[in-house]
Amino acid sequence: MTQYIDIRVSEQSFELSQSKITGEICFVIDNQFFPEQNWNDFVVVILSWWLESLMKLILSDDGSSYDFSFMDGPLLVRGKKIDNDIINLEFVRKKLNGDEIQLTARCSVNELRESLIGAARKTVKILEAKMWVTEETRKLRKLLNSLI
Repeated sequence: MTQYIDIRVSEQSFELSQSKITGEICFVIDNQFFPEQNWNDFVVVILSWWLESLMKLILSDDGSSYDFSFMDGPLLVRGKKIDNDIINLEFVRKKLNGDEIQLTARCSVNELRESLIGAARKTVKILEAKMWVTEETRKLRKLLNSLI
């Protein structure tokens, strides 16, 4: 059985400073948030990283692992491909004495893909409405277009 997964971004939280865009972004697994609800980070860069990791994961062999990293904090989500539609996720806080796994989940690769694409689409739409164009926003749009 797989668990519900969602990637959440918040339009009201987006800010542009020195060509860097920050905003709230987090994973939601069965109503649990990682790293936490209202986590603020470099949303455009992170979504680009996650889209790249997802593309590699989809094309990889079963048993392959890829990280979905955050920029702020020693945090990441490690995804291990079980088969074409199942992924095991470990929600990790890196520490000097080893990784602390805060949550694990078994999810659909397709559900993760749809949620990530949805968050990226929403973000691109917001950025276009605000007319915020940076190197990172162009990269995000290009990656998004390659997945849809």
